[in-house]
Amino acid sequence: MVVKDKKLKADSAVSNLLITKDEGLELYEDMVLGRAFEDMCAQMYYRGKMFGFVHLYNGQEAVSTGFIKLQRRGGFCGAAFTSKYRREVLKEADCDHVTMAFFGDGTCNNGQFFECLNMAALWKLPIIFVVENNLWAIGMSHLRATSDPEIWKKGPALRMPGVHVDGMDVLKVREVAKEAVARARRGGRSYSAECETYRLEDTLWPIQMTEKNHYAARDPISALKKYMFENNLASEAELKTIDKKITNWLKKLLSLQMKALILFVASC
Repeated sequence: MVVKDKKLKADSAVSNLLITKDEGLELYEDMVLGRAFEDMCAQMYYRGKMFGFVHLYNGQEAVSTGFIKLQRRGGFCGAAFTSKYRREVLKEADCDHVTMAFFGDGTCNNGQFFECLNMAALWKLPIIFVVENNLWAIGMSHLRATSDPEIWKKGPALRMPGVHVDGMDVLKVREVAKEAVARARRGGRSYSAECETYRLEDTLWPIQMTEKNHYAARDPISALKKYMFENNLASEAELKTIDKKITNWLKKLLSLQMKALILFVASC
C-alpha cells in the first residue's frame, strides 16, 4: 500500500471533527510545552548556561505530538524485536507495544537506514519509522543530498507502506499515526511516514529565510489554535490558562537547574 498526501477522515458519520475538546487541549499543551522548553534551552545556551551542541526543535512539534500522544505507557520505550518476542514466543497476548523511531532526512541517505527498514519488514516488527524531513541535515540541503527527494517512496520498495504527510499539521499527522499504530498492533507490521516540516530557529542563510517565512505562516501551534477556535473546542481563556501553567512550570524547572549548576561549580 502506498499513500501520498493522505486526506483526513472524520472519526464518525455524525461529526466532522477530528478531535474532541479534551484531545485538542492535550495536543495543544504538549506542543506548547515542547516549544517553550526549546525556547528556554536556546536562552540558556546563548547566555552560556548550557554547553555542548543545541539542535532546536521549534516548528516540528506537530510530528512528535501527533505520534507520541497515541502511544500507551511503555510502548515507545520498548524495542520492536522485544515486543515481537514477547507476543510470539512468550505468548503474551496483551503485549501490543509499538516502537517509534524518529530521525531526520539526513539519516535516509545512510546505509543503516535501508538495513533497518529491510530487517523490520522481513521480520514483521511492530515499528513505525517517522522521518522528520525539515529539508536540512544541519547545513546540507535535502535536495542536494539525494537523487530522489521523496523519502516516503523508500518504504514501498521494501514492501512497507510509505506515507507523505504535512508535518506542520498535527491533525494530519495524528490521522497517519492512528493508521500506523493500528497496523503495528494488529499484525506486528512496520510502517514508514515522511513528515514534511521545518525548524523555525537557527536560520543562517538567505535561502533559508525564504523557506522559513513560508513554513512560519503554517506554524503548527497557530494552526491547531485556529482549528479549535473555528470548531468551538476551546476558548482563548482556556488556552491562555495552559500557556500560564507551562510558563510557571518552566520557571520552577529553570530555578532548580540554576541551583544545580551553582552546586556543581562550587564542587569543582
